[in-house]
Amino acid sequence: MKQAWQKETFRLPKDHGFKASPGNAIFIADRGAVRFEYPAAWTMEPTDDALEFRDRPPPDDDCVVKFSLMRLNPQIDWSGVPLAQLLEDLLTKDSPEQTLVGKVRTRRRDDMQLAWLETSSIDPGEQREGRCRACLALRGNVMPFITMDFWPEDTARFAPVWTGILRTLRIGEYETRLTGNDPRYWASQVP
Repeated sequence: MKQAWQKETFRLPKDHGFKASPGNAIFIADRGAVRFEYPAAWTMEPTDDALEFRDRPPPDDDCVVKFSLMRLNPQIDWSGVPLAQLLEDLLTKDSPEQTLVGKVRTRRRDDMQLAWLETSSIDPGEQREGRCRACLALRGNVMPFITMDFWPEDTARFAPVWTGILRTLRIGEYETRLTGNDPRYWASQVP
């Protein structure tokens, strides 16, 4: 059963300090648990397990970015998790149809870790090669998982979108001024 989804829009305070690059919008999940930029002209829709950002409404889309958020037990130190291996296993170990393109890349920004890779597989509906870029990131107990599916011939068109998402990705930079002391937000969501 599809879970009900409710979109809420909050007016940012004048001194919020967020400024998107030209042509982009800023996506903020859970008051700042995760934040990144994406193309402002893209559509965003929820699914049962993720939020999907598309370059055009389906079936005319050529690229879809999916975002999901995992909250880990805050009483455990997750800083030693081998993100690169976890991501590679997640995408290729149980999916033999996925072929790793290149190697897993990693980066550390202060206390935030990122691992990303690209895979290739045959799209069952289109019967042609499709590509998937995937990123697993971690800061504290917040772990976003972001994927981008596209056709290889569109790599030059969508690579800047992927680069922009990773460049602007922020985790755990909470902005409580967005909601104030709204009682709808549970104590477990407070940093």
